[in-house]
Amino acid sequence: MNVLMVCGEYSIVGGGFGSYVKSLAPALAARGHEVHVLSCLGGQGRRDYLDGPVWVHERGKASLRLGVRRLLGGPEAWERLVSAVSCWLEQARLRISFDVVEIADFGAEGLLLGLGRRRPIVAHLHGPLGLLHQYNGAEPGRDIRLADWLERTTVARADLVTSPSNLVSRDLREARWLRGRPARTVRNPIDLEQWAGVPPLRERDRDRDTPPLVLAVGRVEPLKGSDVLVRAAVTLAKEAGSIEVVLVGRSSGEREGLPYRDWVRRLAAEIGAPCRFVEQVPRSELKDWYAAARVVAVPSLYETLSMSGLEAMASGRPVVCSSSTGVAELVAGSGAGDVVPSGNADLFAQALLPYVRDLEVARVAGERGRRLMRETCSAERIAEERERCYRDVLAAR
Repeated sequence: MNVLMVCGEYSIVGGGFGSYVKSLAPALAARGHEVHVLSCLGGQGRRDYLDGPVWVHERGKASLRLGVRRLLGGPEAWERLVSAVSCWLEQARLRISFDVVEIADFGAEGLLLGLGRRRPIVAHLHGPLGLLHQYNGAEPGRDIRLADWLERTTVARADLVTSPSNLVSRDLREARWLRGRPARTVRNPIDLEQWAGVPPLRERDRDRDTPPLVLAVGRVEPLKGSDVLVRAAVTLAKEAGSIEVVLVGRSSGEREGLPYRDWVRRLAAEIGAPCRFVEQVPRSELKDWYAAARVVAVPSLYETLSMSGLEAMASGRPVVCSSSTGVAELVAGSGAGDVVPSGNADLFAQALLPYVRDLEVARVAGERGRRLMRETCSAERIAEERERCYRDVLAAR
């Protein structure tokens, strides 16, 4: 098959959809398909190149009249419209006949690609703006509602909709966001080779001078539950003694008039939480952070899956996550970590405690996590499932 994957984030991959495509595209190519990635990003130059076995087409964004922007009335809807027009124009200029096109919901990049049903479209859910806005506890204005409508319309035009977790499928179905359509659960892939070099926890690590490290990777923002982890750190320190909690990631959002990172750092100082905040690091450096960690925390108030949870397990580290994350569906009952009710700092601390106190408990859970990732989320396995999705829509056509 000749496959087009539309992903603006491909060239600046950090997490989310960019990581998804980076892992899946070469695995699809290894199965004999010709895979192209179209990345339309503001300020990006025009370039076509091979990234391993995958063709990448980098483009900038189209220029639209400012009168349209005033009509839309906000940046979120405007950005989605510009992205949709850019991707539609640039895929036509490629002059390549694709058998199937894969798009995401977030960003509405594929909005116009489904017009006229000229080619099969598969949409993969990654977290619609409206759903994330709802869990952030903010009242959506006209701009957010319109941006959400653009994303919903993008997915409505797809031949098949897939989701990385049952959690997001259920919530969107209950909100009637999917307009009565089912979503097939297909997990996001993880590049196991990328994390294979993280050494397992060993008995000799007990002799290190540094205290056990609890690690959280991802944006420091309200939706990620960063303040829940900071509060849990106080209880954890009282129970386990010397520990360190490190939050790695850029700041997003605000609280009480402060950037959220500043607010949560102030909270940590006020309550005496042993926390350290590190700016977002290149993905090449994340391996060292996972290697240093005793356990990885995913305290999100809502998250469709959690790439850091998958990466942690692929690195052989136990994961403690909240029940309102898609990764909880994998962790629950697997022995690779624990699942805690969302937003409860005390219970989160109690779940982290066994791994902080006992290196052997952490090591066993970490090895189970590695095995779980091999069995459920390897790029090869997910590529096989995606191929089945593509063949199903082609057969239906």
